[in-house]
Amino acid sequence: MHEAQALYDLLRGEASKFAAVSTLSLDDVRQTLYLMCLEHVAGQDSYNPLLGTPENYIMGRLWGLVERWRPYRPLEENDHCLPDNLKVPGVDELLIDAAQRLVEERVRDDLASADRKAAFGVPTSVALVTHGDRTVSEVARLWGKSRWRVRKAVHQHRITLETGGEFAGQSAV
Repeated sequence: MHEAQALYDLLRGEASKFAAVSTLSLDDVRQTLYLMCLEHVAGQDSYNPLLGTPENYIMGRLWGLVERWRPYRPLEENDHCLPDNLKVPGVDELLIDAAQRLVEERVRDDLASADRKAAFGVPTSVALVTHGDRTVSEVARLWGKSRWRVRKAVHQHRITLETGGEFAGQSAV
């Protein structure tokens, strides 16, 4: 108990400095400091002698406590010291962004649905060229057919679309 009192007396002068930068009162800081001194003397803290003196360890713990109890200061409107990823948009911006993403998703879904409907009844090799992102050479290589035959099937499909008729499946690849 005397050791804790001696340690507290040694560090008590620093308590006012900690209380000055915190929302905690001077009495709260002094009580916390005394409690930390008691914990240290009883061996109930996680002090490691290899990392410094007991005084430095207790002051570090007290500084951590004070950091958590600093007065709140709202950011100014033109505070440019924050990186862009830490600046939080307003509620209006978040709602507008969410609505815009929803509309974009619906448009993508509608386009994908229209693309599927346009490719309905079309042989896969022709659909890969006309509705996909494959070239005639790639499709011919994938299907093991000649490029001429794939080109002919694609051409026939385009003519059928222009005339408004059904796709004749007999010459498809």
